[in-house]
Amino acid sequence: MITQDLAGLATDQPAAIDAYISRVTATHGVDAGELAAEALADLTSSYNARPTWRVDGGNQRLATGLAARLGDAVWLGTAARAIEHGTAGVRVLTDNGEVTADAAIVAVPMTVLRTLRIDPPLPDRYQAAWRRAGLAHNAKLHLPLTAPAQPSAVLSVPGKFWTWTAADGSGQVQPVLHAFGGTADGLAALAVSQGPQTWADRAAELRPELAVDRTGALLTTWNDDPWAGESYSARTVSVEPGDDDLIAQPSGRIYFAGEHTAGDWAGLMEGALRSGLRAADEVLASTA
Repeated sequence: MITQDLAGLATDQPAAIDAYISRVTATHGVDAGELAAEALADLTSSYNARPTWRVDGGNQRLATGLAARLGDAVWLGTAARAIEHGTAGVRVLTDNGEVTADAAIVAVPMTVLRTLRIDPPLPDRYQAAWRRAGLAHNAKLHLPLTAPAQPSAVLSVPGKFWTWTAADGSGQVQPVLHAFGGTADGLAALAVSQGPQTWADRAAELRPELAVDRTGALLTTWNDDPWAGESYSARTVSVEPGDDDLIAQPSGRIYFAGEHTAGDWAGLMEGALRSGLRAADEVLASTA
């Protein structure tokens, strides 16, 4: 765990250590006592300046663009309740009927995967790895700005959240203050289950130099979403060696994708995209 890993550091700068722990735990969405020490080497824990790429108009455009190309083959708003599989293929049971295919790629969050009915059940080693997987607790907040701002980033160490302003595709700084927070305790302290107001107040207090409109706050949570249940996977002390490979490993005609199957890229949108390419290659190789 990272608290043990940092125990040997010099204590003449405790504020710096507190800031680093706040940064790492908020990013990974779990408390320091649960977070594996290897998370300290993760690129998302760095303070180094790096380019940050986004999809102009929102990341959802990637999914909707692909869905538009596939047309009626995509069943939107349809819950998949179970997967039946065997040597002849797979059958996915939904609220609006069933789909049969040669194979299935399951790309649902880990909390959903744990409860998805698969018949016959996958071997115990899969289910054990799923249970050990760490689940991150995170939320995002967006606050309109009523006056121009410069690019910036400020961390609230005790609040376990950071705030930033950033340029859009035109190169202009968006009139929005963004905030990202993490850990179960951190989100509870921000009262996100009751709405955005507490967090909006604290973000505005943290950034008095910005003209923040607290009344226009937009809050995004994942843990209370039944189709997510988590923000992404987390590298916790419960994860065992080999779990990354096992979580991504196909079983019969069932293949797995999603950020939690992406190994070193887990927890990132980049990981989700890479996992989809990997799973597609695995299916094509098996049917070649």
